[in-house]
Amino acid sequence: TVEGKKMSKSLGNVIDPFAIVEEFGVDPLRWYCLREVSFGQDGDFGREKFVNRNNSDLANNFGNLAQRSLSMIQKNFGGIVPEIQQAPADTALVGEAIASIERMRDAMATQMIHEAAGELVALLNGANLYFAEQAPWGRKDDLPRMGAILATTADIVRRAAIAARAFVPESA
Repeated sequence: TVEGKKMSKSLGNVIDPFAIVEEFGVDPLRWYCLREVSFGQDGDFGREKFVNRNNSDLANNFGNLAQRSLSMIQKNFGGIVPEIQQAPADTALVGEAIASIERMRDAMATQMIHEAAGELVALLNGANLYFAEQAPWGRKDDLPRMGAILATTADIVRRAAIAARAFVPESA
């Protein structure tokens, strides 16, 4: 369907996937379909919903986390990821990432691809919350702690990028 209406030539609401790929690329269309549509089921496409899903999940959630953390590593540590010296909050995040990726594997094994994609989003939501709560930008007087936060975040970005290859191989 397109915005809740059956897709048909007579209604003039047929979506040309090649035009979407031409405008946005293949990964955003792949992500939208895998995230929004249960495998083997019908789905609904809306241009605004498509743009919002990609902006929310990929650009804002994933891209901004990677950009903010990696640019801070560049600025404060000369582009070298600091050694991980984890505090309890860091260890908890890594543990949740490992568990989330395992849930992704389980969902993929049962062809619940949209649930696997949802797990990736949940992992990124948790990482963004951690990053905001730990506020490495406010730790200029405690470089070891700043480094640990940034190293942990970089590790999560790495894990998420590897997991994302199943959904957005070119972007990941």
